[in-house]
Amino acid sequence: MKYIMIPAMCLLTGVASANECKYSSDVDTSFEGVISKSQNYDKKTYPYIDDTRKCVISMDVKINDKWYPTSGTYVFGPDTSENDACKNAELSAKENILRTTVPEKLNKTMEQKCKVEMTEKTEPPTPKA
Repeated sequence: MKYIMIPAMCLLTGVASANECKYSSDVDTSFEGVISKSQNYDKKTYPYIDDTRKCVISMDVKINDKWYPTSGTYVFGPDTSENDACKNAELSAKENILRTTVPEKLNKTMEQKCKVEMTEKTEPPTPKA
């Protein structure tokens, strides 16, 4: 049996091998609801830990003709403006209430990229019969 397999293996002169693979994944989230209005917007910013500050946003939002209270926070350093930080806190507040009141749709994509190299395979010596 081994004398049959050796000639068959000798016919394969090149071998492909996957040396390096990179994986990446991405999750896209969308909410199946709409915030139609907001009211009672309250913004507070104060010193936090060390050289950071914290923006706290609270408001009421209208989703499907019903009012819901929500709030969000964002901690920021000296490189971020107060306006940008409070926009992030507001976005966090809106995402928090949407997660609890409307369906959330997730789409995940995964991608694999491999580097394939071809290597020559030398033929083994012919066995003696």
